[in-house]
Amino acid sequence: MICVNVTFVNRTKYAFVAVLFPLLISACPGGSAGAGTSPGRDGGVVGGSSGSGASGGRDAGGSACLLGTAVVTNATSVRSISAHGDHILYIDSSVGPSGNFPGSKAGALKQMNIDGSGETTLYAAPASTTVASYFATADKIYLLSAEGVSPAAALLYTLPLTGGALTPVPTTQKFDSLLSYLFAADGDNVFVFSPTLSGSRMQIHRVSISSGADVVIADKDTLVFIGNQLKDGKVWFAAGQGSGGVFNVDANASAPSSAAALTTDTCNNLLAGTSFFLCTSGDTNRYDTSGRKIGRFQLPGSNGPAAVALDGDIAYSIPRHNEAPYEINAVSVSTGRSTLAACGRGMISSLVYDATNLVWKENGPSGPTVVRVAR
Repeated sequence: MICVNVTFVNRTKYAFVAVLFPLLISACPGGSAGAGTSPGRDGGVVGGSSGSGASGGRDAGGSACLLGTAVVTNATSVRSISAHGDHILYIDSSVGPSGNFPGSKAGALKQMNIDGSGETTLYAAPASTTVASYFATADKIYLLSAEGVSPAAALLYTLPLTGGALTPVPTTQKFDSLLSYLFAADGDNVFVFSPTLSGSRMQIHRVSISSGADVVIADKDTLVFIGNQLKDGKVWFAAGQGSGGVFNVDANASAPSSAAALTTDTCNNLLAGTSFFLCTSGDTNRYDTSGRKIGRFQLPGSNGPAAVALDGDIAYSIPRHNEAPYEINAVSVSTGRSTLAACGRGMISSLVYDATNLVWKENGPSGPTVVRVAR
């Protein structure tokens, strides 16, 4: 699974202002969007059926537009969504006792079946803590728990897939409570993005679950990290506002890499494939893994997409200017050909894809905020 986040940080001596846009992006090798098919708007084929929920089916947004099933019907405080075949995971930050930030709740990590049934709380945070971030694999769940306010710090734990008590990872490393997040795991290692607690540098850490050994493999004096993801033994990310460009570093590095940028182009979205990477800012540029530009195409919507998910040759995109009809498009990376994959009834964000399900959060324009699934 690839998780992509966009983080903007602005710290001053007396104030902390942060905006975190979690664009959680999942990609699994192979697979398709589902067994069923329906005609796309240009005669192509897009996969899926709308699921068994009452809100599934077709809706305005073009002919053959699949309206996702509403699986979480009050998602105002839902964040960090991920899809896992027959279920989804998400953080519900509206529940529990008081958290460790003013006016906040401690929150909970929850699981729900893909059809909207069987909501289960896997972990409920105690008072004066906050569920900050998680990353799930086929074996376990890794979780960052924000504990303490001065200095703001998040600690790393593991959690059984079935839920229960947290097990501390034996590391002394503390991460930023507000902005740190887990984005990948490989064998015994988990990968964490975090600003330094002083806020002066952005870093990517590799942490051994068994020993707790922490190694910083990327360290930049920058205000933006975009597209952190693990692909074929490399950790990819885009940086800006001080040291711009697209970078990859060895996932097994013993110290921060000083590798030169593969390209200095600005990226609003970065996605790494097996033999290429995509950098989107207006148009989407395609590069080989050395950084040589080998193509360009446009994803539907003005000024580039708000979020994209990659599955082999297919990029799923949400137009940045979310206006009715609210559509998710499937675009061939090699040909630029676009088809309609799914639609919603309101502004779409937080797109997730796991080679079976498209999952997203939807805001308005009327009624509750929901999480929808299209298969």
